[in-house]
Amino acid sequence: MNNDSLLIKVTEGLYSNALQHHSVILYRENLKFFSWLLEKNPDFYNFLNSPFNSNKDKEKALDNICQDVIVSEVRVFIKMLISNKILANLQQIRNIYDDLLNKDENVLEAKIYTPFSLNDEQIAKIKDAFHKKTNKQIIVKEYIDKNLIAGIRVIINGTLYEYSMSSELDHIKNNLINQINDNEEEK
Repeated sequence: MNNDSLLIKVTEGLYSNALQHHSVILYRENLKFFSWLLEKNPDFYNFLNSPFNSNKDKEKALDNICQDVIVSEVRVFIKMLISNKILANLQQIRNIYDDLLNKDENVLEAKIYTPFSLNDEQIAKIKDAFHKKTNKQIIVKEYIDKNLIAGIRVIINGTLYEYSMSSELDHIKNNLINQINDNEEEK
C-alpha cells in the first residue's frame, strides 16, 4: 500500500469514528488545533518525531499537553500517526478529512487566485455562479497572486477555471505563433 493510500485509509477510519460519535466537526477542529500547536511549537514537533525518544515518552507528553483540549479518540489517532512515523503528513490528512466532510455535506471548496483582495459582493457572485454550475454549496479560500495581470483563477475539485488577462494574452500569443507557423509552411 503506498503512502497516499495509507493516509486515505487511516483518515477514513478517523472520519468513520467521528460519524459514529456525532463529532465530525469536533474532530476536524481538534486536528486543526493540533496542527497549529505543532506549527507554533517546533520543539514539540521535533520531540514527537525524534527517533531518540520512546513512543511511551511521546504519548505521555501528548497526553500531558493535550488531555484537556483534544478528545481521546483524536489523541489516539495522533499517537498512531506518531508511532507509524507519519505525523509529517498531518496537513495532508487534514485535507483528506476536510474532503470527506465536504463530500458528505455537498460542499465544494473553491480556491480563488486574484491579484488583489475581493470584496464580499464579488465573492458572493463567484460562489453563486459556481453553485449554479455544480449544484453544490461553495466555500471559498482566497489567495493573492501578483503574477495575474487582471482577472481570477479558480480551482474547484481539481478543475481550473481561468478568467485572467494573462491567460488571454497567452491564448493570443499561441494563436499568433500558430498563424506564423502555418504561413511559413504554406510558402
